[in-house]
Amino acid sequence: TKAINNFIILLLFNVSTIREVIQEEALLMDHQDKLLWRIESLKAYSRIELQPQIKALLRKLDGLKQDTNDYALLKKQIHVIQQKKLTSLKSLTDVGSHLFMHTSIPDTSTIYVSIGLGFHVAFTLEEADTWISKKLESLNKLIRDNSYRVEQLTEELERVLTSEEMIAAAKLSMLDG
Repeated sequence: TKAINNFIILLLFNVSTIREVIQEEALLMDHQDKLLWRIESLKAYSRIELQPQIKALLRKLDGLKQDTNDYALLKKQIHVIQQKKLTSLKSLTDVGSHLFMHTSIPDTSTIYVSIGLGFHVAFTLEEADTWISKKLESLNKLIRDNSYRVEQLTEELERVLTSEEMIAAAKLSMLDG
């Protein structure tokens, strides 16, 4: 009977140990599945959210910088007209698609400035200079704000990619162990 009891205890111990091993394997698989899910979630977040936001902001920044350059050039041209006291002007004007035409401006005392949404306003040179200065301040603020946002999103993307690498490394170490 003692041998039978020992055999039963050994059997029970092995069954208990087998159950523990099975439970540990199940937990390990659950943990691996969670890690895989987390990696895929991070990849999707970076691909669907962060990268498109960064690209859109960079395109917006390019447009803002181009607008800034255009207004700065116009401001410079206004100063040239004022300094040289030009009353009329002959110029090459881009009429679209980089097609230039000779133009004659008989009166330089008034200038039409695009203020956005397809609207143009007639300004005196002094009024245009003042308006363009304010517009440049506004554009520069937008450039700073958008540049800061790009930096934030880029840092977040780096954190996501680092997290993804760390989770992948943890998964590999679990598989090795």
